[in-house]
Amino acid sequence: EGILSVLLFSIAEPTISESPLPTDFDGLIASVLLSQGIGQDGLAADSRDALSSYWEKDAGGLLRALLLSKHSLRLQNLEIPAEVAQAAQIGSVLDSWVTLRHRWMDVLDEQGSLGPESGLTDLFWSKKDGDMQQVFLDLHKQLDN
Repeated sequence: EGILSVLLFSIAEPTISESPLPTDFDGLIASVLLSQGIGQDGLAADSRDALSSYWEKDAGGLLRALLLSKHSLRLQNLEIPAEVAQAAQIGSVLDSWVTLRHRWMDVLDEQGSLGPESGLTDLFWSKKDGDMQQVFLDLHKQLDN
């Protein structure tokens, strides 16, 4: 579970609030589901938590795909009903990786810098940080193998 903190806090920038941030697998899964309006019991929930806005950003979507991947759930010995997992996931880790890699390359070519929608801290928005951005993306992809 230590790797989850690396993914959340290395170069990503989740919005910090007064609420404690979940950094364990179960807490992150509950946060992902809550951001999609799904309670831990699989029923509709109308609430947000400290990470809700992060899941809507590029880096948060990639982490969401990793957390809800069959590989991650199997490693944690968790089962989430298929319809719940499908409702909360935007696609596979590989699909998310490819989409973000191309999107970020296009944005960097056109604008020279990523922005807050990337989910990364502004220290890593620049085109010169492309290698670090790629390592961040690749780490997610490798963890899904």
